[in-house]
Amino acid sequence: MRIWVAELSGLDVSKVLKAQKTKTGWAVLADEELTRTQVLEKLRVKGFTCDEADSGFQYLVQGVPLEVLGHNGPRKLDPLLEKEIATAVSCSPSRVARGRNPTNVFVTFPIKVNPFRVFDSQLARLLTERVKVTQCDRCYGFHNSRDCFNKSVCGDCGGPLDLNHKCAGVP
Repeated sequence: MRIWVAELSGLDVSKVLKAQKTKTGWAVLADEELTRTQVLEKLRVKGFTCDEADSGFQYLVQGVPLEVLGHNGPRKLDPLLEKEIATAVSCSPSRVARGRNPTNVFVTFPIKVNPFRVFDSQLARLLTERVKVTQCDRCYGFHNSRDCFNKSVCGDCGGPLDLNHKCAGVP
């Protein structure tokens, strides 16, 4: 996979340390900040959607409703969420995303802000412990390899790794 990403972005393979398809897109680990920026820019030019890793202060807001009942029926809150958060803390968030539980909202700010509430939610709390994402050396998914029961795959082509495996290179 990393060979494919390197060729697609026009960079040397040694500059792209790891590349893995995820449920939401791609995770790419480059050898340095400049290389990562180059990979992201070249992939964006080719039509891929690329998000950079969050940096800053991340807050969890629990109990944010999906919609409110207005005078002309239910109204979805997602389009209003970012503006409401910015108004509540006097700072624009760099990222707002709902979690697996749709009433949980993760908000990232470039600076530390005071705890806040939006739309009758619980008080936002700063997430201090960042979980380090590890890549499984068996299936190349993003989880702990000790708990992996998936079939082994080739790190270069993504094909099943068995006795008859011949690496096909780039998929």
